[in-house]
Amino acid sequence: MNQSWRDKHMIDRKARDGYAELLRHFAAGRILNWDYEDASDAFTDSDDPAVFRVFQAVWPSYCDPRMHYMTGKNRLDRERRHIVARYILFLRSGREYEWPLPSKKRALLNLVTLGICGWLHPLPPSNGDEEVWPFFRRSDLEEEIARPRFLAGFR
Repeated sequence: MNQSWRDKHMIDRKARDGYAELLRHFAAGRILNWDYEDASDAFTDSDDPAVFRVFQAVWPSYCDPRMHYMTGKNRLDRERRHIVARYILFLRSGREYEWPLPSKKRALLNLVTLGICGWLHPLPPSNGDEEVWPFFRRSDLEEEIARPRFLAGFR
């Protein structure tokens, strides 16, 4: 059975790990926004929908016409840093992206209209908890928080 690109729930470990590391450096103010965008191209072409969807969610957090680091007045506030940390945690997890995906036509229209199409005509609602996006359920997020992957042996 031939699946469309929207029906695939493939986890691209290499793309997720690479983009998570890039996003971490960007949010910490270690790389310029233009370098972040250029480097993101290597990961956002993945068949894993989570990578591109997280990239789209981060995009409004910075000024793309002007070159800058995410420091000083451009630094993410505390709440936004927590949100980006949640995105990175999801990318590092082995969880599938369960949220509805737009068709290619809809995605292109949203891109051409700079997001206005998506705002005027949102995707149909899902059963997911939007407060923990890109996780689908709060319990999924809580399970990942309870199982730290980095420095977990140093207690």
